[in-house]
Amino acid sequence: MHKTQMMANTTPSSSRVTGLLQIIERSAGAGLDDKNLDSVSQATSKILRILGQQEKTLSESIVRKSKVSQALVTLLMTTQDVSLHLNTIHILEHIASSSNSKCTRLVRQGAPHALLRSIAATSRVRPLLEELCIRQHLLLLKLAVKGTTGEKKLALKARLCGVVTVTLDLAKQCINNIDLSTPLLQVLKIYASNSSNSVSLVKNGVLNLMERYFSLYGKQNIAVFRHALDLYTQVLSFRSNASKAASSGATRYLPKSAVFVKFSVFVLSLIWTFHIAGNR
Repeated sequence: MHKTQMMANTTPSSSRVTGLLQIIERSAGAGLDDKNLDSVSQATSKILRILGQQEKTLSESIVRKSKVSQALVTLLMTTQDVSLHLNTIHILEHIASSSNSKCTRLVRQGAPHALLRSIAATSRVRPLLEELCIRQHLLLLKLAVKGTTGEKKLALKARLCGVVTVTLDLAKQCINNIDLSTPLLQVLKIYASNSSNSVSLVKNGVLNLMERYFSLYGKQNIAVFRHALDLYTQVLSFRSNASKAASSGATRYLPKSAVFVKFSVFVLSLIWTFHIAGNR
């Protein structure tokens, strides 16, 4: 059998894809119960396989449908099934990666808010669902960077949803997990762009946590170390936090390695400037 014939036999028809998308769309209006959970899960699994085949025409027919992306955002907020939740996030990642306009559409449809709520719900599950946590935070980062929500708007939404300390607690629990630490630290840096969030992070021990990250990853993993340092610098860019750090001696843990000496000098000078200004 020729290769083209084999491809034709394995690639689903456009009508079949339309049927799968309609199952997802109907789930948003009808809600999920035991009766339709299996069908929606199967539909999202098949859609993921189609996207994985990178068949351009079919992939475009999936990512361009506004009703489908809205239904997926609704699924994020309503489903408690881990497998369906992961499938939903993976499809949303494909949509967000396809273009800036599609990413912006997801933001308008409430994807950041849905993700923040799902992060809060996932944090209460034991044992920790690490893969789900990673995908949630990676998608949240993508929406913040490529969408129009902006870091400050996302930071405000995080505070209103009460998930700032949730992500911080996850970073504490997963300090030895490199794969999970990276997106958590990046999201925390976005949260810290809001002054109220930054103060809350300091009150809940973010400076001490970053000291632990410095100690653990100073020689072990430069990428995680850099993200921890970026967060540390972001938190200390607010005068009240910088003054508190200087007076408590938190700067003694700043890295001294040659690779990061410029970062260290910058942070130290920043802290000193705010500390002096605060005492005038």
